[in-house]
This record gives sequence, C-alpha cells and structure tokens, in this order.
Amino acid sequence: MICSNCLYENEGGKFCSKCGTPLQIQQEAATIDSRFQQSTSIGSQDFTKAKQFSQRYFQYYLQVLIKPYTSCANSTHNYWINGLITIAFFALLIPLIIEVGLGDVRPYFESSFTESFLKPFIGYTALTTLISVYIFAVLKLRKVSVTLQSVIGRVGTLLVPFTALFLLAVVMAFLQMKLFILLLIIGFIAAITIVPTLVLVSYSKEATSGLDTVYGALIVFIFTLFSINIMSELLLSMFIHLFEGIFNYFLPF
Repeated sequence: MICSNCLYENEGGKFCSKCGTPLQIQQEAATIDSRFQQSTSIGSQDFTKAKQFSQRYFQYYLQVLIKPYTSCANSTHNYWINGLITIAFFALLIPLIIEVGLGDVRPYFESSFTESFLKPFIGYTALTTLISVYIFAVLKLRKVSVTLQSVIGRVGTLLVPFTALFLLAVVMAFLQMKLFILLLIIGFIAAITIVPTLVLVSYSKEATSGLDTVYGALIVFIFTLFSINIMSELLLSMFIHLFEGIFNYFLPF
C-alpha cells in the first residue's frame, strides 16, 4: 500500500515503515471514497434512465395526440407500459380537477386526502383496467389472438386525447371557469364509451369469426356500468363529500 503522506510503497502492516503514518485509516478512507463514487455513479445512471424514459414517453404522447386512432391501430405489445402510465394519469386528473375546481368552497369541504383524492384515483385506475379486461375477454370471444398487455396499450393510447382534455379542464378550473365541469363530464363519458369501441374496431381485421363488434361493444359497456355501480363508493366519494360540504355550508343546522 502506498502511503498518502510520504508516497512510500509498503508491503503491508498498519503503519508506514518510513514515516509511521497509519495505513489502516487510509485504506478505510479509500474504501469509503470508492463506495461513494459507486453510489454516485449508480444514482447518475438511474437519473439518466429516468430522463430518457420520460423523453420517450413525451414523444409518444405527442405522436398519439396528433393521430390517436392510427397510433392505436399500429401499437404493439411494447406499448403496454406507456398505456399503464396514461391510465394512471387519466385517473389522477379526475380528482385533481375537482380539487382545483372547488375554489372558494374548499374551506367548507371537510374531507381527508384519502376520501377526496386517493380513493377516487384508485377507483378510476381500477375501472379503466377492468374495461381493458372486458375488451380482452370480448376479443377472445371474437377469436382474436391478443394479449392483455396489448389491449392495455391500446386503451392507454386512446386515452391520451382525453387526458389532454382533462389538462385543459384543470387550467379552466384554476381560472374558475365553470366550463371545466362540462369538459370533465364529456371526457369521462366519452372515455368509457368511445375508447372501448375504437379498441374493438382496431382489431377487426384480426377477427376471423365469433362475436360481432356491435355486440362486443355492448357487452363491454354493460359490464362497465355494472362495475361503476359496484365501485360507486370509490368513484363518487369525492362528489358525495362535496355535496355534504355544500349542504352543511348553506344549512349548518
């Protein structure tokens, strides 16, 4: 080991044979420095990967926003991660719009973060995922060779325009423009009706026999309404607490 004090090369031992400087402390310091450099290197690599992934997703988002159906029809099995991210983004924006849109009423809206944000987010994420499962089941009835990941990818792809609509609704809610409520309603209803239908249509060329597209879309829609009814507490908890807050504000007794 080379002594850091006098640069004399020692064959071993705890102290430098020339100047007497402790070598063990130098070794421990070198080990710590090496581990720190490795940790910094790993953190830098993770940051670079995250940056590259976010850039790829942003490019995907813009591409889909320009031609949503074409992107959906041409999507592959590899799109499913982007689809999951978009589904989560879609579910996140719904309670966010309500939170921002409350405005001056917010002080009278007594609700926890779980009730007003977390539960709706989980509910809408689960609902959209269930819709993907229903579409997958219908496609199997139509004798289409498809994976659930591929369906999730296409559902997420077609949700991109609706997330853009919801982002516009967030801006309007922040500006206290009441039109945000209309955008929220239109975006949600269109998402649970138009998206499943277009996903089924995108697989029409691959369907050799089996269930007709119209009946397939009808089945998905019926099961979606059934799921909304079962999950109403998760999906509508923020609206229920909102109305309770407004009611208590105007009728405190």
